[in-house]
Amino acid sequence: VNVVHAQRATYLRRLDPPLIQFSLHRDTTHSWLHILSTYSERMMIGSIAEDAPPLSTGAMALAGSAAAMWIALVVVGLTWVARTIWNRLSKSESRISDSANTSCRRKSNKSRDTGKSRAKDNVLLKHKEPVEATDPFPNKVPEVDVYKKDKPRVNPTRVPAGNTKKTTGSTGTSHALCLNTLKGHNDAITGIAFGADKSHLRLATSCDDNTVRLFKLDADMAAKSFHIIRINLENERGLAVSFGQSVSDVLVASTGAVGASRLSMYHVPQDQGQAPSRTWQVAEAHGKSAQVSTLAAAAQSGRSPVAVTCCESDTHLGLWNTGSGARIEMLNTNQLVNHSAVISPNGRFFAAATFTAEVKIWELQWGKSVSDPVKAVKVMSLQGHKSGVTSVAFSADGTRVVSASTDGFLIVWNIDVRYSLNEDPKILYKVACASNGKHYSMVTLSPRGVVAACVGPANTAMDFLAMEGLSIMDQVSNAHDTKMTCMAWAPTPVKAPNGSTHELLATAGTDKKLKLWRSPVAL
Repeated sequence: VNVVHAQRATYLRRLDPPLIQFSLHRDTTHSWLHILSTYSERMMIGSIAEDAPPLSTGAMALAGSAAAMWIALVVVGLTWVARTIWNRLSKSESRISDSANTSCRRKSNKSRDTGKSRAKDNVLLKHKEPVEATDPFPNKVPEVDVYKKDKPRVNPTRVPAGNTKKTTGSTGTSHALCLNTLKGHNDAITGIAFGADKSHLRLATSCDDNTVRLFKLDADMAAKSFHIIRINLENERGLAVSFGQSVSDVLVASTGAVGASRLSMYHVPQDQGQAPSRTWQVAEAHGKSAQVSTLAAAAQSGRSPVAVTCCESDTHLGLWNTGSGARIEMLNTNQLVNHSAVISPNGRFFAAATFTAEVKIWELQWGKSVSDPVKAVKVMSLQGHKSGVTSVAFSADGTRVVSASTDGFLIVWNIDVRYSLNEDPKILYKVACASNGKHYSMVTLSPRGVVAACVGPANTAMDFLAMEGLSIMDQVSNAHDTKMTCMAWAPTPVKAPNGSTHELLATAGTDKKLKLWRSPVAL
């Protein structure tokens, strides 16, 4: 710095002696910076003589940087000013446009409201008597409570269990086969089952509202109210339901917050005022995470019924003694998915609808005495579908099987064969789904040979077919508003409102409705 100062002192004295005198009184560093600034400015305006000594490379770099910085600051300032002006102009134009549109809408709404009010006045003048002149409010509108809130949902676990009388409204239906629509469920219905003895007919339902309901159907099927018994599941969702030895024994599959399925047996007293009691319970019926999708039970004469459980996320079928809750066996189907499992009404066979096109059938060997254990032996396979089987149903005597598949076909099988001699089951009838491009997702067979089939994949329509020949008996295009979840036939016939005797079908779905249907043909 000192060397450069000495080299430039003579020349700068000639240019600006007062500046040099001022800088010499400062320290060397400040003098050098002030000299560079003055020199760079005079370079920009051309005030340096041609005979001035050249600057060094460092000095030239510093001078160029200072000039570039000043130019950049000027450009940034001008850009900011221009953008600010543009934004203010745009906002003002937007306000003017919005105000114009608002004015147009107000004029349009005003003219529309004026037309409506005139039409309303014309209707009032046409259909109402003239109002006396003394009435200060001739067109008074009735007051409406706009702050009225919907009725809060009642927690089903707070409702006392036991015998309760509940009115279930009977709603009209456009289809003649629908006898009644039972309301009162607070969530989707997941399972239904019929139970009957010599003098009683019961219908049990499991629901996602943590409640199992037992309907007494001894009265008229079209009645507006039925006697209902509630079983509270203690904050557990009901998954499926069935009956045990009698109509007083209700078998329930449920699940809680943990995810495991519980299998419980409840005893429901027939005397009014007594609450149901739990007889036994299995905490983890299918492990710690699998949930039961179907539950069915049947028995041979003099023996405790055997229940079969099925899980879509588990490849095993569970066999249970309903009298004690003991597990008989866990059978592995070796399939990716088990859609459903069903047991024949006579307690001889049970079958599974799986991921493949094959229907596997096992035989329950009860033994000769009551004390003999029950064994399950696979006896046959039904091979006639081209894709996965969705549902299977047995006839009352266990000699016929109806199967549905995603290939769109419905098949009736004859399984009354000598399977011990390797005789194969025979296909009796095979028809395609009546609705083009669809398939039957769920089937059930009545004791007298009427097939009720749910049409998938929407699961809102239903067909009635005769087992012999699989001819269409009747069709219901809108059986439920939303997806149908379960269906079952009553083991005994009932009387219709017109006095005729029919078989009784119950269906339920996610629309929280339980519907009762009569068979298309009277007995």
